[in-house]
Amino acid sequence: AELAAQREKIASERAAIEELERLYGYMAHAEVEAQQNAERLARVVELLKASTERQALLQRQRQDAQGRISDRFRAVVRALLGEHVDAKALIKNRRIELYVEDRGERDGAAMETIKLLAFDLAALELGMDGHGASPGMLVHDGPREADMDGRIYERLFLYAKHLEEQSAAGKAASFQYIVTTTAPPPKEMQKAPYLLEPLLDASKPEGRLLGMDL
Repeated sequence: AELAAQREKIASERAAIEELERLYGYMAHAEVEAQQNAERLARVVELLKASTERQALLQRQRQDAQGRISDRFRAVVRALLGEHVDAKALIKNRRIELYVEDRGERDGAAMETIKLLAFDLAALELGMDGHGASPGMLVHDGPREADMDGRIYERLFLYAKHLEEQSAAGKAASFQYIVTTTAPPPKEMQKAPYLLEPLLDASKPEGRLLGMDL
């Protein structure tokens, strides 16, 4: 009877030890898992911080880019219309919206044409400065036909000439600007190297800009 009691006591103590070992195993596993979760959380926090910093950087770059194009657009518009005019370019919902103000916002078909011409020239000029992805070639087809004032039309050519003069001394301008039109440019630009020779003739393929029908 005493031997049976001892065996029962040993079995009970062994069961207690096994339970302790099992609980210790759970605790050790939980500790490792907690450590792993803490490490995961630290990595997530680092990624979140990096993402926040990246978003802030992209936002600053976007604001800087919008500021550059808006400032250059304003400069071109004033060169065409006069210093009393204000202008801005805003990026909204992945679209660029152009505004010209002179005692209130100005619009109309001719003004819309001027906005687009000015924006194109601003983008061309920014490309010359190393901003954006302008290919350095710009073609405006018949801008005078949009009821544009003759003085503004002349200033378009003069601004392009101004860009050419900004190029480094002794180096060719880093852009090409072609205006196809029936109206003549300013007198001082009605000669080489400003005029295309021979003059374009749309009545036959070989007389077109690229020498073929497109």
